[in-house]
Amino acid sequence: MYCKKVRTLFPDYVDGELNNQIQASLKEHLISCPGCQSEFHIFKMNLKILRKLKTLDPPRDYISAVERAHESHPSKRRKTPSSIIF
Repeated sequence: MYCKKVRTLFPDYVDGELNNQIQASLKEHLISCPGCQSEFHIFKMNLKILRKLKTLDPPRDYISAVERAHESHPSKRRKTPSSIIF
């Protein structure tokens, strides 16, 4: 298994979502590849930090505020034929 592929599988590996064959191949690669061992260690440390973060709820009017901002954005205004320059 190539390093690039192994590193994309870290999240599924940690979550236990890999089939037995791929999991065994990934484990074998980690044993023999110091670079991926280091990357996996960093991945697990970052995951541990992220899991400690508190979940925040958006303000009650967040969705309507975003919708209003989106609708009032100049790129959303309809261009009339007189405003189009050829």
